[in-house]
Order: sequence, then structure tokens, then C-alpha cells
Amino acid sequence: MPRPSAPLTSLFGRAVAKVVAHSTAGPDVSNIYEATLRVLTERGTQAATMDDIAARTGVSRATLFRRYGGKDALFEAAVAHTLHTFLAEITTTFLTVIDPADR
Repeated sequence: MPRPSAPLTSLFGRAVAKVVAHSTAGPDVSNIYEATLRVLTERGTQAATMDDIAARTGVSRATLFRRYGGKDALFEAAVAHTLHTFLAEITTTFLTVIDPADR
């Protein structure tokens, strides 16, 4: 039986705090984050397990635990990665598109 997880609002808040310190992830890590978010959206924080994520990513459960420590930390990292990507896109648009109407 999976252990209880933090509520989504708590995960989101901690993920936002990590955005500032977030580094760019390689393609392998990005794939893990994308799969993690799919599992999170399909099953929710309570029902999702590291086994679900391992099955979706092809990365062993033990490796996921070794890298992230647990599902909450992995969920937070995946949300932080997504927020970082989103904010980077907004920043790029803001800096490269001069016309305010096009922004």
C-alpha cells in the first residue's frame, strides 16, 4: 500500500521555491519528469507510486529512489522543471518580441 503523500498544493509551493535553483536537465532526466507528470495527472499524489513511474519511464524503482529519495521529491522536481521551462519560454518571448501586441 502506498504511503500517504503531500497534497498537490504543498508540492506545488515547494516546486516553485526550487525553480530559482533549478538547473537545466538533460534529455534522460526530462523524459523522467515528463513521465512523472503524466503519472501524477492520471493518478494523483495519493495513488501514484514509484512503481508507476518506474514502469512509465523504464528506469528502475531503486534508481528513482536513489536519485530522488521518494515520490514527493520526484514530483516536486518534475513540477519545478516544468515551471522552469515555462518561465524560460516567457522570458525568451519577452526579450525577443519587441511589439507589445505580439507579446
